[in-house]
Amino acid sequence: MGKELFFEDVDIADEIPPLTRTPTKEQIAAFARVVRIADRRFTDEAYSRSLGLDTIIAPGNLLLAFLSQMITDWAPGAFIRRLDVSFREIVRSGDTITCRGIITEKHEQEGENLLECDLYIENQRGERPVVGSGTIALPSRRKSRQ
Repeated sequence: MGKELFFEDVDIADEIPPLTRTPTKEQIAAFARVVRIADRRFTDEAYSRSLGLDTIIAPGNLLLAFLSQMITDWAPGAFIRRLDVSFREIVRSGDTITCRGIITEKHEQEGENLLECDLYIENQRGERPVVGSGTIALPSRRKSRQ
């Protein structure tokens, strides 16, 4: 886990350190069971194949969890205020995916120090199956000294 990050420490165009994961069939199925996703595309390979897929696929909520982990690993004191993503392609078990983000804007709103960022997940083929944006609230160095 990283050190506490303050609003003043971040600049526009800063990159959030990437997070790479390779979701396994077992991890995907376990996640689907824990969050009670009944769709068998996430747990049953034979069923997935009957749908024309080559293996089970990762649910969108798991991919959002990876994006969230990337942010909180980078800034443990951050609050994720918004994640808005579009799922453009499927992520298969065994795909190596890298979550990435870049800061596009800094502003203060209603007493909060907010960062706007572009977010995406890239697979081993250079495709971006998930793209979107987010809003992250960070503490201020000034406010923490008061």
